[in-house]
This record gives sequence, C-alpha cells and structure tokens, in this order.
Amino acid sequence: MKKKIEIALLGLLLTFLPFLVRLKILPTKPGTLMYLTHPLGEAIGDMFHYEKSRVLVFLGISMILILILKRNLKKTYYYAGLIIYGIGVLLSTFFSPFLPIALSGGGNRYEGVFVLLSYVVVSFFVINFVRERKDLKHFIYILLLGSFFVSLAGITEFMGMSIYKIPFLAKFAIPQEGLLDKVTYPEGYISMAQVIKFSPKFHNVKASLGNSNYSGSYGVMICMFLFPLILKSKDKFTRYIFMFFYAVNLALLLAGRSRAGIYATIASFIIFTVLCRKEIWKRKIFLLEIPLITGAVLLALNILSSGAVGDNIENLEVNKKVNLREIRSIENTLEVSSYDNKLVLKSGKEELSFYREDGTLIPGNIEENIITLGDPEFQKYSFENKENGVLELQYDEIEFPLVIQNQKFKTIGWSRKPEEIVSPERIENWDRYQKKASKRVYIWSRSLPLLKKSGFFGFGPDTYPIIFPQNDYFGKTISWNNPYMFVSKPHNLYLQIGINTGWISLFGFLLLVICYCLDSLRIYFSSSYEDIYEIVGVACSLAVMGYLMAGMFNDSAVSVAPTFWAILGLGISMNIKIRKGII
Repeated sequence: MKKKIEIALLGLLLTFLPFLVRLKILPTKPGTLMYLTHPLGEAIGDMFHYEKSRVLVFLGISMILILILKRNLKKTYYYAGLIIYGIGVLLSTFFSPFLPIALSGGGNRYEGVFVLLSYVVVSFFVINFVRERKDLKHFIYILLLGSFFVSLAGITEFMGMSIYKIPFLAKFAIPQEGLLDKVTYPEGYISMAQVIKFSPKFHNVKASLGNSNYSGSYGVMICMFLFPLILKSKDKFTRYIFMFFYAVNLALLLAGRSRAGIYATIASFIIFTVLCRKEIWKRKIFLLEIPLITGAVLLALNILSSGAVGDNIENLEVNKKVNLREIRSIENTLEVSSYDNKLVLKSGKEELSFYREDGTLIPGNIEENIITLGDPEFQKYSFENKENGVLELQYDEIEFPLVIQNQKFKTIGWSRKPEEIVSPERIENWDRYQKKASKRVYIWSRSLPLLKKSGFFGFGPDTYPIIFPQNDYFGKTISWNNPYMFVSKPHNLYLQIGINTGWISLFGFLLLVICYCLDSLRIYFSSSYEDIYEIVGVACSLAVMGYLMAGMFNDSAVSVAPTFWAILGLGISMNIKIRKGII
C-alpha cells in the first residue's frame, strides 16, 4: 500500500504538475511588496506557476510523511549538500527584509521558501524510492508519460491547435468567464489565455511550462535521459518507443527555440558519446538513427515555422554590440558616454549648451524642435523637444526621455513622473556586449555585483526582482530600447540561488551537483552498461548535466525544477547502488 502511495505521489509530481495550467488572479496593489515583483497592473494573471507551487508544497508535505514512516533510509554523503542548501534557504528566509515574498514567492514565479524546501524533499524522497528494479520502471514510465503531455501541449501550441482548447481542459485552465478582463499584461505580451481562446501559431512555445526557455531546460533533460535507453534497448519495440519519446521531446525543445537548451543538448550529447563510446561502437547504427530522427524533426518544424526554428539556431548574435555606455547627471550637468566620445550637456536658466569632454563648446542647430550638433564627431546625437517638457535624447535607434527640473537633468520613471537618473553598479567591461545572449549580458552585468552584496543569507527567496536596479532606465534603453522593461529573473540558475538565498545555499547546491557529476563521470566512464542501474544511472547524470549547462542561461522555475530534483535524486540512488555493488 505504501509503495502505491509513493508511486501516486511520483505520478502527480512528474505527470500532473508540469502539465497543470490554471488561471489565478492575484491582486498587486501599488505600494505592496508583491507589486514590486510584478509592477504591470493591479492584478497578476498567472497560469503556470501559482497553482503548481501550491500542489508542489502539498506533495512535499506528503513525501515528508512517507519518509518519516520509512525505515532504513539510505545513508549517503550526498545528503550533506541537500541539507546545507536547505539550511541556507531557511536562514535566508529568516533574515530576509522582504519576509512576505520570501514565504509565498513573488509575482509570476512563486518560488518561496516552502517551494525551495519541497525541491530538497523531492530529492530525499526519490533517493529512497528505488529499492527494486521494478521501481525504476515505474519512475521511467511516469517521467516519459509526463514528458509526452508537456510535449503535446508544446507541439499543438506551435501548430496553432493548442491542446488546452479541448473544452474540459479550457474550462479547467480558465474556470470563470471574465477573469481575463481583470488582468493587465504588458504591451506585446502573449498570454496562455490568448493561446487557448484564439489559437494563434507561436514559434517560441511555452507549452505548459510558462516560458520558452523552460521548454529548453525541460527538453534537454528528457532527451538526454533517453539516449542511453535507446542505445541499450534489448528489443526493437522498446527502442522504437524510446525513439518516439525522443522525437516528441526534441520537438518541444526545438519549438521553444531556446538556444540555451539546444546548445546544452549538443554539449551533453558529446559527454554521452565519451561515456558510452564502447557501447556506441558496438551498435554503430545508433549514430545513424539519432541524426535521422533529429533531422526529420528539425526539418518538419522548420517548414511549419517558415524557417524560424533553423534561423534561431544559427543566429549567434555576433554583431550585436552597443556603442553607448552610460549617462550621469551631476548638478546641472549631464554626461553621455560612448565608446567613441563623451558628450556633456549643461543646463542654464534659459538655455542648453553642449561640450566636449575637454570643455570645448559644440554648436547646436535647432530645426522643427530637433537639436543637432555641429561637430562631425557627434553627428549621431540629436535631441527632440516633446510634449510635457520632455527632451528626447536620440542616438542611432536609441531614444531616451530627459526632463530638466531646476536646471537638473532627470528622466521619466515607472510612475511616468520625473525621477533621478541612476547609474547602478555593474561590470563596465561588459557594456559593449549588453545585447548579446538575448540581453542576458546586460542582466548579468548588473546581477554579479548583487551576488557580492547578497552575503551568506541573500535577500530572501524570490526577491530578485526587488533587488535588481529596476530604475536603470538608460541601461534598459540601450539593451531593449525600452526604459520600462521589467527584469524578473537573472537568467542564470547560479546567480538566482546566490542572490536570492545567499552564499550558504549556493555552496550547498554546488557541493551537491559537483560531487554528483564528478562521481558519475568516474563511475560511467568505465562502466559496462550491462545492468539497468548503470543504464539509468548514466541517463540521470546526462539529464542533470544538461539541465545544469542550460542553467548558465536559464533559471529555476516551479514548472521544471521538480523534474530536475527528482532525476537528480534518482541518479544519486543509482550511484549509491553501483558503489555498493548492488547490481
């Protein structure tokens, strides 16, 4: 009976949870902490994370009860990393200046303390779940079934036929008519509700995971998990089944167009060929099967997207460089720095004057409310007088609003009122590359100084949007051409942990995954892969490494992370068994 309950909990965790989509309206009144994590209106319309987070916490509590009732829990040094990470999360919450957010999680993410601790519980639970070979089969069946539903959601979304348009799923996802009218979305934002109601085609699919980047992180895990299973299948029928699951999960990965997931898959596949080199040599047809399936899926998606999928893989953003660097307001002076020069503006009582860095006056010309500069070196600059006293700085395609109040330069902030111009701490050597990696370099250059400030306890779970310098209007204008772009996550798993929950939790996490990866490389480099524990063990290690590599560009989310922590727990369990010779 107890084993059946464990299997049911795993089924909910790996099949129901990632597929769950349900609209939840949450108030975000201006002035509240929740508003600071999602300042896009007075209500958040979340479909992907809030309900998942609550279900996960319920599963975590249930798993704790099962672990308490279990006897003879496995003994392993891997618990050290899990425990240190958990202690770091608890201490971070206790000392957080933003306790309500640390407890419940922030807008459209909801990775509060109880969710993070549930991740730890999931790994503990799965480590102790596998006692017999049939337990492995249960885990594999459940994992692949869940991946099929998630992939189906992504593929149908890609084709404009969302599975969530099926009446009972649509009713569950949007339980009441009129709920959408209460939600404010940023301009250009595509909500899952729009997918359900109108079924447009999208070539950056969210599936049921909430973000196309998460489709990449999820896809790389499942694809890498399947490679050893395909390679070592004992009969054709089983191999074809695994190939089918590989094809649909690869379709999810490619349809999400997450380069992080795609490149992580390529890197992980290289590791796979090294670890399983002998087995691949014995079964050379594998080297033909996988490229054929991959090529067929890529070709089909590329045709359906009119080449968008292939173009995205090829686009490395080599030429995306930024010339402007920063802007500083000092008393009645404004300094605009680029890699070519520095322009100095001075506001007088009745006039505005322009200077070189050495103090040489630059003549200005006014024509139809537009000011141009007479010096050829500064021809890229112009200034346009707009309504409501706004003076717009224009440089190539960049437009930045300025306001002069009492001879001091300011800008227009979130409230659409004048605010001070700030230049936050950043890695200045990266200024030229802020647009690279889909603007991630901009985010990282501002986030790394926050990691230095986060200390042992961090700022609290899910508090990153509050800590990030959201008033860096000029930096956002350079990178996004939008001073009001809201940065909700660091796009890096390790920065996310270090900034939110501090150095202790980051140390615990790194200790856990580094020990696991090194142990796995030592075990599987010389493995014979004659036993299911070895086959599943290397599958888990490849999935974990793929997720961790994608984590250099993506972050943790409640829609994907539980699957990662479960696979990590299974991988640890396999390593324990192999080390003890229980094969």
